[in-house]
Amino acid sequence: MCKSKTRKIRNGGPQGSVISPTLFNIYTSGMPETNSLQLGYSDDYVLIHQSKEWAEIEDTLSKDITALKEYFDTWNLKMNTTKSVATAFYLNNHEA
Repeated sequence: MCKSKTRKIRNGGPQGSVISPTLFNIYTSGMPETNSLQLGYSDDYVLIHQSKEWAEIEDTLSKDITALKEYFDTWNLKMNTTKSVATAFYLNNHEA
């Protein structure tokens, strides 16, 4: 039998471990309230805000993302910015 080298884990738990989902739920259960609707599934989260004014949407989502970033920084969590996207759905296309 061949063994690999032992390495220390600096942050988090090993990927695929049984305890990882539980730890993730503990970390995210204390996320701050936002003015946007928060929806989560597994390790994916969505902020949703609806308004007729683009400026209001931008302001609300920016404040909410800042609040979440401060929370993540406090607990040494990192958002994966390469997987983060913003999508706008707009019914009045000539104004979009």
